[in-house]
Amino acid sequence: MTLHPGTALAGLALLGGLSACATRSEFGTFATLGQEYAATLQPVAEAACQTQIDADSWKLIDTAGLGSVSEATLLEFDQSSLDFCAQTDRLVAHAGALGAYFGSLRRLTAVNQDDAFGAAAAGSFADLNRLGAMLRADGGVQIPPDAVGGIVNAVVNERIEDALRRELVARKDALATEFATLEAVLEVLQANLERQIAQIQAIRQDVQVYAPLVLDQVDDPATLVATRRLILRGDSSVQAMDAALEAARQVRSSFETLITEDPGTDLIYERIEALAGKLTELRSLLATMRT
Repeated sequence: MTLHPGTALAGLALLGGLSACATRSEFGTFATLGQEYAATLQPVAEAACQTQIDADSWKLIDTAGLGSVSEATLLEFDQSSLDFCAQTDRLVAHAGALGAYFGSLRRLTAVNQDDAFGAAAAGSFADLNRLGAMLRADGGVQIPPDAVGGIVNAVVNERIEDALRRELVARKDALATEFATLEAVLEVLQANLERQIAQIQAIRQDVQVYAPLVLDQVDDPATLVATRRLILRGDSSVQAMDAALEAARQVRSSFETLITEDPGTDLIYERIEALAGKLTELRSLLATMRT
């Protein structure tokens, strides 16, 4: 179910005076937004993979302009593309497990105490942790201590209802690691995406704009104009990646606030509203991304 952020927040406000109900409502809204965020990561990761493949292809074209391309060179670029896309595939799998865990957490907030839902949450988290370990095995993924410490050192508020509180106490430290892993991987992808797009733009500028103009070989002026416009305008996938990274940080800070603050406090609503707003921005960017 997709919950409109404005509707969700309005519902929270109506329940603000009831601490037990507000706890479930606030966590339920957060879990729903978390599911929606996890779903946005697939197109973000796929765009990063596509950009890497395109960048390697343009580098091959650039290399071919200097002479013939050897089979060894082609295989090297192929492997570069495949290795990078394997990482983005792992991110997509991790995001899927994160979405499943948020779904279990959302169902847990809908009941007072239910061992079956608690077991489902534990199973979902086991998958998330396993896939997170695969991402952390990549040497380029570095998790800064401050991305974990806030949640690890947090004391779960005793006013949170029993079944939900048991789940949060049991998982919060490990969940902090998964949130931090997500941020770290997105930071790696963000840096690579910016670098690859800059290289693509430089090569395309030379091959598709500069060379035809200098050599007076503009066969199709309209195509050159369109290509030049696309190069100068940049790539919206960079903005989408930036928004995805910022949303990941807001997921972490919202979770930390939810488990420590009293139900119904303004800070909880502010954090959830900020997360909902960033998701709206991210979805808008994904809708405009070129394929």
